[in-house]
Amino acid sequence: MKRILAIASIAVRNAIRSKVVLILLAFLLLAILGLPLTIKDDGTVAGRVRLVLSYTLGAAEFILALATLWAGCSAISNEIDEKQIHLIVTKPVRHAQIWLGKWLGLMFVNAALLLVAGVAAYALLLWSLRPERLSDSDRKILAEQILIARKPCEVDTIDVAPQARRELESRQAQGQIPANVPPDVAYQAIHQTLLSQAYIIPPGQKHTWTFHLPNTHQEEHPLLVRFRFSSSMIGPAPTHVRWLAGPPSQPDRFRLEQENIPGPLYTLTIPHQVPDRGQPFLLTYENIHPEPVTIVFHPQDGLQLLAYAGSFATNYVRALLIVLFHLGLLTALGVTAGSLFSMPVASFVSIFVLILLGMSRLIQGIATQTTLLAPVGESGQAPHLWIILLRAIYKGLYAAIHPLQAVEDPLQMISTGICVPWSMVASVFGMKILLYTGALALLGVCVLNRREIALPGSH
Repeated sequence: MKRILAIASIAVRNAIRSKVVLILLAFLLLAILGLPLTIKDDGTVAGRVRLVLSYTLGAAEFILALATLWAGCSAISNEIDEKQIHLIVTKPVRHAQIWLGKWLGLMFVNAALLLVAGVAAYALLLWSLRPERLSDSDRKILAEQILIARKPCEVDTIDVAPQARRELESRQAQGQIPANVPPDVAYQAIHQTLLSQAYIIPPGQKHTWTFHLPNTHQEEHPLLVRFRFSSSMIGPAPTHVRWLAGPPSQPDRFRLEQENIPGPLYTLTIPHQVPDRGQPFLLTYENIHPEPVTIVFHPQDGLQLLAYAGSFATNYVRALLIVLFHLGLLTALGVTAGSLFSMPVASFVSIFVLILLGMSRLIQGIATQTTLLAPVGESGQAPHLWIILLRAIYKGLYAAIHPLQAVEDPLQMISTGICVPWSMVASVFGMKILLYTGALALLGVCVLNRREIALPGSH
């Protein structure tokens, strides 16, 4: 362990000596302090928080990611090219210790720079949200909706799978499914259509969501409903609705009538409505618009019920930990690429992999939607060879990067008051550090063991 720490300290001293740390620190502070001055928010307190936390920290993460790849690629490749690594490998030091020492040293630099960026962004946030600059309503929005950690409550979903299977079998029997459309693609289309229809609220009708509150929710904190809908009306005309919350048997359950314009994201506060432990929480939306209008909610994210789950400071730390784990994976990618190739080639390969990670959504769509690759030319005709190869390539890329694809952006989550759970932190650590970084470490060490370094006659 002493040898690994010694190599790590050398990597840190080299980074400081080369002034890379000072340059990165200047760029980070410029991004954090400069972006809020050059980019205007939407004028709301929520937009101000989103600008500081999501945009500025996102820019800092991007700068650190590029610098991490460059530093990782040069950590070993430059030392091999300049023969500096000969001073290490001629000593009783294993190649695994070299790789791990370089990785730990760069991770220490990343952690220090990320800590500075996180503290600076948090200080800027507090400065921009000084009490004298905020109204009473803004302070209430911050305390209840943004500078807090809220967890989406579990909701009972509508099961349309049996109906979708029956509909598919009926259409197949009637010959309504084209022969060149795979059954799984037809089933998914029918399933999505039926699920969307389940969340359509015709004139004079209502829809009830059944939620289950987490055990961490505290009664003194109000519940929040975030929702977005569309309607059958043309133009931004408001619709008249009624909200009901709580058990129907509760005499003082929450009741509110309001008008909302289709499209924007709304937040509704439901104060002190906590059912008995183990009992579901019912939320009803009634379409009482005087004119015939149909309301449509998205099945997945059209409506959320958010309950209290902790403080903002703890949530902020968890988000920064996930960013650090992502930088750890990029550090491992750079160090391993530097072990495999020379500095220019290693940089090119690392940037290419970073671009692939950024295109993960596109690759997922191509790999999972078989119709995008034109499966057949004519009815009953087998796919061409090049289509089969393209499918294999995209499915292989998707299988490799899908575990790294985050369900949600932690910086976006904290800027909207959504809880970053410890389970998410543990999952990212296990996937990006233990699994993928471990695999890259094994590859890098294997390559270093096979390279002839500091042997007589080696160049």
